[in-house]
Amino acid sequence: MLLAATVFACTSPAKAESRPNRMPTPAVLQSDAPKQGLDFVVGAHGLDSLSFNGQSLLVSPETGELRPQKSVFRAVLEAILARPSPRVATPSKQTNTVDLSCPWGRVSCAYGKQDDRLTMRIEVSNTSEEPLDDFSIRLMELNFPRVPDGGTLEAGMFGFGFKGPEWPLNRWPPSISSVADPRFVVPIIRADFGTGALNFCSDDLECSVGIPRTTNPSDGTSYPLVMTCRDIKPGETKTFNVSLRFARAGSDTQELSRDVLERYAGKYPSQLNWTDRRPIGAIFLANSGINAATNPRRWSFHAGNIDVSTEAGRRSFREALLRLADYAISLLKRTNAQGMITWDPEGEEFLGECYYGEPGLVSRFAPEMEFKGNGEKSVIDEYFEI
Repeated sequence: MLLAATVFACTSPAKAESRPNRMPTPAVLQSDAPKQGLDFVVGAHGLDSLSFNGQSLLVSPETGELRPQKSVFRAVLEAILARPSPRVATPSKQTNTVDLSCPWGRVSCAYGKQDDRLTMRIEVSNTSEEPLDDFSIRLMELNFPRVPDGGTLEAGMFGFGFKGPEWPLNRWPPSISSVADPRFVVPIIRADFGTGALNFCSDDLECSVGIPRTTNPSDGTSYPLVMTCRDIKPGETKTFNVSLRFARAGSDTQELSRDVLERYAGKYPSQLNWTDRRPIGAIFLANSGINAATNPRRWSFHAGNIDVSTEAGRRSFREALLRLADYAISLLKRTNAQGMITWDPEGEEFLGECYYGEPGLVSRFAPEMEFKGNGEKSVIDEYFEI
């Protein structure tokens, strides 16, 4: 069953749909000036062409095809079996619409244009007897003139508003998801490609949008644009609205998708139930600026003079940490604080962006935290009991 489910894929129609903005060419000399703004042509299987301010963003009509997003396993299996998915002619009756036939149902995508915005209204119908937990569609694969800068947006650690990313997409930090899932973040992904910029948005907040890793790692200029829908019950049809919003390079990310941000803020309003407004303290146990072989976790207390490589050094480490806890508690009491957050209980041995989020890993990453000395409890347990 796994083999069958992997090989039999959704298929797309073979008959071309109507093409917007295609006018008869007059028998006169044409200007060499590139066409400004957004321009695209809908073909039989998706977009035949797509450009912004004269910059073509599709290598070929094949890269504009609407396709199910393949897993790595499925792509390898199809390559081994040399069995490309056949196309089934199921032309849509609607203008500028492309259909996909799937083993479990069908997908229909209607393309539209609003100024410099390419809209896609995607209807997913599950006609099978099994629920469709999730399904990903490659809307297109864009080829940019250079490595684009961008990524997902975030509210920020201190809630200072949705901030745009600053990294090239081919160096997207592995610790940050390349999918903008509206259950967790605002569903907008930014790509600034030098001759223009775009926001890839889930307009109705009903699906995830993603730009997975580049398909040409040597250049880092080609990227698939993927949407993922979830939880479609047997016999159910759901509609999803996504868009590509184009603007000049360096344009304001928030202004380009103001309506999506406002819709997201309305759906997920700030909720604060904090009756105790007394101060909350913060204590940081490690510092990335410390570099000593005897202090690999970069503990910053005791002026960083920590040696965890010997029994005597671990004993000194225990005493210094508990003294720090006592001192911090005295400061908290003086300010009538309600509590304190401890950062870096596992230290900062590994530089860069690291977040574990699991207290049970402390003993694994910082074994000196389990040192008991003459006590009955580990130093980390005694620290949190003070």
